[in-house]
Amino acid sequence: MNDLEPTAADRPFADAASAAGARADALAWAQSRQVDAGELRASGLLLIEAAPDSATVVWADALAARVVGSRTFDLIGQDFRYFDPHLTAGSWRERYEAALTEPIEYRASLSHTSGASRLFDVRLEPCPVPPVAGWRLLAVFLVDRQQSGELERELELLRRRWELVAGAARDGLWWWDLQRDEVAFSARWCAMLGLPEISVRAPAEAWLGRVHPADREGLQQAIDEHLRGHVPVLLHEHRLEHENGTWRWCIVRAMVECDADGAPTLLAGSTSDVTHRRNAEERLRYEAFHDPLTGLANRAWLLHRLHEALEGARKGTPFAVMLFGLDGFKLVNDSFGPSIGDMLLRSSATRLLRNVRAGDTVARLAGDEFLIILDQIADLDEAEVVAERIQRDLLRSFDLRGYAVFTSASLGLVLQTATYVEPEELLRDANIALVRAKRLGRGKRKVFDASMRHETVRRLMLETDLRRAVERSELTLHYQPVVSLVDGRLLGFEALARWQHTKQGPISPAEFIPLAEESGLILNIGKWALMSACEEAALWPALPSGVEPWVAVNVSGRQLMQPGFADDVAEVLRMTSLAPSRLHLEITESVLMENAEFVRELLMTLRGLGVQLSIDDFGTGYSSLAALRRFPIQTLKIDRAFLAKDANQHESWAIVEAINSLACVLGKEVVVEGVEDADDARRLRQIGCHAGQGYLFARPVAFELLGPMMSPEGLAALSRRLEA
Repeated sequence: MNDLEPTAADRPFADAASAAGARADALAWAQSRQVDAGELRASGLLLIEAAPDSATVVWADALAARVVGSRTFDLIGQDFRYFDPHLTAGSWRERYEAALTEPIEYRASLSHTSGASRLFDVRLEPCPVPPVAGWRLLAVFLVDRQQSGELERELELLRRRWELVAGAARDGLWWWDLQRDEVAFSARWCAMLGLPEISVRAPAEAWLGRVHPADREGLQQAIDEHLRGHVPVLLHEHRLEHENGTWRWCIVRAMVECDADGAPTLLAGSTSDVTHRRNAEERLRYEAFHDPLTGLANRAWLLHRLHEALEGARKGTPFAVMLFGLDGFKLVNDSFGPSIGDMLLRSSATRLLRNVRAGDTVARLAGDEFLIILDQIADLDEAEVVAERIQRDLLRSFDLRGYAVFTSASLGLVLQTATYVEPEELLRDANIALVRAKRLGRGKRKVFDASMRHETVRRLMLETDLRRAVERSELTLHYQPVVSLVDGRLLGFEALARWQHTKQGPISPAEFIPLAEESGLILNIGKWALMSACEEAALWPALPSGVEPWVAVNVSGRQLMQPGFADDVAEVLRMTSLAPSRLHLEITESVLMENAEFVRELLMTLRGLGVQLSIDDFGTGYSSLAALRRFPIQTLKIDRAFLAKDANQHESWAIVEAINSLACVLGKEVVVEGVEDADDARRLRQIGCHAGQGYLFARPVAFELLGPMMSPEGLAALSRRLEA
């Protein structure tokens, strides 16, 4: 503020102190008018001592000084009429007299010291202070019309842009005037709650009144914390009532604006509808602890319940664990298809649930295995009653899409649960008991006994020995010939892994291969088998016909899914110099279908290398005709089970004939495993099967014994066995 002490212009005042006080009061009032009247906030301000024939400037602000191109202190003492060349003495007297009673406005072109002029709106208002020595203090407000228009246009542009942003935003926007307790809402905020657009400010209760009663206290606390400055941003999640009566989950984010004294004046923020996210979280939470097929508890929730049960057992509340496995489920799945298999699992789950109490837990572990936690089971007899009831219920037929499906359930039971510490121990022993029950036959049950662990320990030791056998190269490959069923020619060999245990002697592949699959050792064994088979096949002599026999190597599912498997095959072929066409890779059909798209691309890559591909044990899995057409497979290997001499052999031969016909249509070759006698070979030849392997021709032999078999005499012997 400029100095308001009396100047030479004050001499007309009889009392200089009285004049200075009047000026100070007038200036304070004029400045408050600028603040309170929005249209005057961007104006320049002059304070003049006015009379009918004079208008002396006693105070000016910086904006008013810029209007006339002067400095504020240079304006003091000048006559305001000087800056308006069109203002005559008469017109000033009229305006002066009119301004004494009420504010007047007029438009004037004011001169600038540079000689230019500019159009302004001039507003004269009498200051509410008493006159001094005949002078009246008037406030002069100067509004630049050009600048004001530009500001209005900018404000309008900003308003339109703001409306555009608010309309495009997914969040609802709002402003809360804390002093008036009024809230303004954007159209999106109203639409989120199914409300018509609120064009005027509404009481804060229009928002807070829609907050769920259980959430209101938390929201109010969050608001208070933010207004006190304890948190930089208001962030709270709560429910708001939609107009249709439902509740929408929302997140509020807001920040406060304070006045110069630090008092909160405005709270502005956004509201995001997160109902879909919350619903998705609820679904994920449910899916995280429930089996998607049956709706039963899954393994994660089961482990949680077992933890609780073990805590209760340590405090004297006993419980029992039952592990069920459906007998023959794989046969049902393979015979009727996976959809019927899924229906059987769901129906079995329903029967389990209806045979237990409300406090018991029924969970699906995996595949066809279900586990039940029976709370407060004190003895074996009580558990046996429940087990008998469930097994009897599962024996009744299932009506599944018109099929009458029969099954049974084997059961492993664990009592004395108070001795356990971790849930995994319970699951381990329940599984041991189930395996023992299955060995007894269908629909049997076995109570776990500590002695059963010996077998598990032996298996663990066998796994350790197998790991050492791989490291010490104790495994060998034996080769079984594949012979043409048309003319008895040797076509190739299947490489089969053999293990001669240093202490236990020969270990059956049926025992150590599954163990290798479960332990992950199959990856190392698979790499070794592929390299060894290719190395040894490269050393085989050409047959008298000039044809070089091929070698078939089994590839496990885990091995096939390893990154870079195709590159590994290419590297083996490069290192052994084996022609790619002489390498046949055998893959089970279940592996093909489990990761169809990935496997298809991988097989296409392998075919690009020139490698031959076969489906092993065809007919025991669930391949479809469409799947066979999609995969670049050259050969179908029919499982030996179809040649078994049993009561179903008539149906089995019908399946073999159907598979062979299918292969002919699709341009595939067929190799039948398990050819044991000449009658089988003759019948397969009549059906039109291409090739076979089995004990009729030879048992698998070591690499060192292949020479005699591939000699002219050995080849002739193979041919004669076909004709025997």
